[in-house]
Amino acid sequence: MTDPTPGYYVPPTPYAPPPYNPATKTNGLAIASFITSLVGVSILAVVLGHVALGQIKKRHEEGSVLAAIGLIIGYLGCLAWLLFWAYVAFTFAYAYGIAN
Repeated sequence: MTDPTPGYYVPPTPYAPPPYNPATKTNGLAIASFITSLVGVSILAVVLGHVALGQIKKRHEEGSVLAAIGLIIGYLGCLAWLLFWAYVAFTFAYAYGIAN
């Protein structure tokens, strides 16, 4: 039935092809937030992640998961830096007798 005989009318399909749906792009700041969080630039990752989430919501782009992961790792990195500097400060204070 794929090759009709000559003179035989084949009606067109009643359905139109699906409309072209261009792929939505991934937000660049979300990618940057994720990468900077992995590199260790925590404060920049947090800032970029928040800006990216705002842009994603406004522009209907992809990348909200990347921005969220960048935020989580960025906040954990900020917490790690805070704990590190607190440890250094208390160690310094204890070593020089300031804490007693």
